[in-house]
Amino acid sequence: MTYPFAIHCLTDNFSWLVADAKQNALVVDPGESKAVKQVITERGLHLTHILVTHYHFDHIGGVAELSADTGAEVWAPQDTISPTHKTLAGGDKLDVCGYQMEVIDTPGHAFNHISLFFPALEALFCGDVLFTLGCGRLFDGTAQEMWSSLKKLRNLPPQTLVCSGHDYTTANLKFINSLKGLGREGIDTITKLETTRKDARDNKQPVLGVGLPTRIGDEICANPFLLADDSDFLKANGISKTAGVESFAEIRRRKDIF
Repeated sequence: MTYPFAIHCLTDNFSWLVADAKQNALVVDPGESKAVKQVITERGLHLTHILVTHYHFDHIGGVAELSADTGAEVWAPQDTISPTHKTLAGGDKLDVCGYQMEVIDTPGHAFNHISLFFPALEALFCGDVLFTLGCGRLFDGTAQEMWSSLKKLRNLPPQTLVCSGHDYTTANLKFINSLKGLGREGIDTITKLETTRKDARDNKQPVLGVGLPTRIGDEICANPFLLADDSDFLKANGISKTAGVESFAEIRRRKDIF
């Protein structure tokens, strides 16, 4: 079994499972308990940790039941869920299930949002901050906070897997295809993703989750929100705002009304 392993929850949520050689496992953002329990039971895993990126219900809906049933510890940012056995904050470096985890403070979508980077897995669990070709809406955060968060994630190694909390790829593909100014690498990334998802449809397979996770390098060249300081991209799309946070806010505005 390859880790991280995506578990489909609710409508378009994805929780992420990781296990070590001793069959101890962690799960990130379990929006519901049933789907997670089915996977860990089928694979004979012992759930020891539940990791949470932020307080929204579709990311914590299964936490209480999973913790009660398995005894797994809940690790979450402050003001997320009770009980929390360990409070996580940006800058923390912790060992969990035999892996080192680095906590990155990434507000913008939610005031207490964190992202979890596992160097040995080359994997980032980024909740609702960064999606395939997209980013989260600004609920109780600001454009400045979200742009700062995205820049932190953009600086991770390009091979890093982007393990997001939702699959919004269909809508995000429509938006990026309405824009101009992508370089050859960005166009190639989108073409490959579209082909992979078309193959699934042609073979009568579910498209949801196909193409996840992407990698940071793919997002850098194809995600419009990470291109908010790319002068060529901004010019091609008639964005005259100052490169950076102001242009990011304009791209976010356009996506919100798309």
